Amino acid sequence: MILKLQKNLLNKKKYTVFLIGLGKVGYGNLKNKPSLKSHYYYLKRSKNFSLKYLFDLNRKNLNKVKNFKKENKIEYYRQLNNIKKTDITVISVPSNANLEVITQLKKFKILSDVIILEKPVSNNLKIFKKIEKILKNKIILINYQRSWNEFYDNIFKDKKNLNIYHIYNNGFLNNCSHMIALLIKYFGKWISYKFLFKNNSGHRDPNYNLVLYFKNNNKCILNGVNNSRVNVFETLIYDENKIIELKSGATNYNERNPKKFKHIKNYYLLNEKNEKNLLINDNPYVGILRLLKEISKKKVKTFKMVNFPSLPIARNIITLADNLKNDKKI
Repeated sequence: MILKLQKNLLNKKKYTVFLIGLGKVGYGNLKNKPSLKSHYYYLKRSKNFSLKYLFDLNRKNLNKVKNFKKENKIEYYRQLNNIKKTDITVISVPSNANLEVITQLKKFKILSDVIILEKPVSNNLKIFKKIEKILKNKIILINYQRSWNEFYDNIFKDKKNLNIYHIYNNGFLNNCSHMIALLIKYFGKWISYKFLFKNNSGHRDPNYNLVLYFKNNNKCILNGVNNSRVNVFETLIYDENKIIELKSGATNYNERNPKKFKHIKNYYLLNEKNEKNLLINDNPYVGILRLLKEISKKKVKTFKMVNFPSLPIARNIITLADNLKNDKKI
């Protein structure tokens, strides 16, 4: 499998892509142009990817896309019989539709060797296992784009004694799982957890409050709230003598460092103002392109998927969500 994939990708100037799903993440909710953070927007503007086919069961979504060959727009599963297998398939549909889409791709023998899936892949472990079985021996990337970003190496890599506080809403699987995937990448699966309580318990995807304990004495408090109309994804990281803030959906990095307090010996206070303010590039295709280049250069160690989120990471998160649902605390 590895050698075959390397041969297919070796020295390619462009990687062909099949985009399935033109909703909010696939194309955006704008009528006449794609959202700036959509798959379509990045793929069309990249010199490294060639978008070959679009597929959506909703004709209105296909009609939003202008200047694209009509014959390469697909709105029925039977039309999959008329297309060629691409290097990459991006599946950007609701989680409950993933199994059906993947099953159809297998049926028509056009499952790409590299597949990008939206988180959380599935809403329960039973369906997840069926998807995992079909995609055996494929390179699977879950769209936890922060986990593909080398920027976070400076924050988390090889760190000890980190105290992390993360506040979120809009669901444990839908939103909080981004942060958990990032922590698993750097710390491995949690050693233990302490469940506190859950908000909006009647929802399909509640906001859970819990503490995750990792190796090297790293700890993360996950605080799920349900009293905000805006999307909440904010993080505070206490790293010995400084505080790091990941704000605005983790697209902004702020750092406050200690300053000596003049009146007391060996006494320090954190500065009031941020000493570092940086924007974080959360374009997922930066990470994808890096992976493909490593594959094409025959760096076999890449296939250990150490630096990229994979199905095992998603499986751990979904298993945790299933366990939390059964807890009696509310």
